[in-house]
Order: sequence, then structure tokens, then C-alpha cells
Amino acid sequence: MILGGMIFSTEMNHLFPTTSAVAVESLKNDVENLSLQATDLAEKRIDESANKIVNKTSNTLENGINNVENKITSEIYEVKESSQKIIHEKVSQFDPLEPIQNFLKSFE
Repeated sequence: MILGGMIFSTEMNHLFPTTSAVAVESLKNDVENLSLQATDLAEKRIDESANKIVNKTSNTLENGINNVENKITSEIYEVKESSQKIIHEKVSQFDPLEPIQNFLKSFE
């Protein structure tokens, strides 16, 4: 039976030599196409993942910078307000005649 199968196979190859070649080429093309599709899909997913990572990192950095900027702006405003208050208090307490009066009192 095995011998009959081998003889049949050999006869088929002699009768239809292009059939096996076409089948092999077709199979080869199918495998190549599947490989290209898998590669394209993998590249697309990698690109999408990289873009997501870049966008998340960019957004995180931008938010962090904005938070620091807002905090610094707020602290600068607080320092300005407290400085103006202190200067106003000191100026309002300043008596330009007091040093002269103290000087004159020292002679009494």
C-alpha cells in the first residue's frame, strides 16, 4: 500500500508538475502575507503604545510645571502683600522729628 502511494505520488508529479509548484508558491505567499500583516499590526501597536506613553508623560510634566508655576506665583503675591504691609506699618510709625527731639533732649 505504501509502495502504491509512492507510485501514485510520483505519477501525479509527472502528470501535474506545476500543480505542486503552484501549491508551494501559494502556501509560501500566504505565509509571507501573514507575516507582513503580523509585523504591520505589531508595529502599529508599538507606535500607539509609544504615542500614549509620550502623551501621558507630556501631560504629567505640563501639569507639574503648571502646579509649580501657580505655587510660585501665589507665594510671590503673599510676599509682596506682607512686604507692603510691613513697609506701610513702618512708614506710618516713623516720626521724622523724633530723632531731632531725642537729640535735643540729650542736652537737657
